[in-house]
Amino acid sequence: ALMDLLHSFEHMAPLVAELCCLSKTSSNRLSEELLREVGRLDTQSFTGGGHDAGGKASGLKNVAPFISELAVVRPRVVLSNISLVLPHLDSEPYGLRSAIVTAIGHILEHIGQIKNNKNVDEDVYNEENRMNITKSRDA
Repeated sequence: ALMDLLHSFEHMAPLVAELCCLSKTSSNRLSEELLREVGRLDTQSFTGGGHDAGGKASGLKNVAPFISELAVVRPRVVLSNISLVLPHLDSEPYGLRSAIVTAIGHILEHIGQIKNNKNVDEDVYNEENRMNITKSRDA
């Protein structure tokens, strides 16, 4: 039902991503299942000509932002399941490819923040050790 909402309404991507964030389960099952569904999308049927291609293409355009929105709120989940959506980088719809690249950027930003925080923590730890050594020498 959530994938149908993502296909139908363009404003649903951030809301569904937040819903995945509010899920109380530690397994992130909702996020993983939605990424799996996005990975299963047949992009060939969205780009081909035909009677219903326009409606399907707009549905894909509405689904694509979900990937990048989810990467903002749950970067670790997207990173662990990125293999599900990476095959779409070879597909034609620009919006989907762009959303995947944006999600990868959000993941890299998250990793950088973790490393910076770790370095700050290590610096504080080292500074505290220096202060303790100095105090023990003075005593």
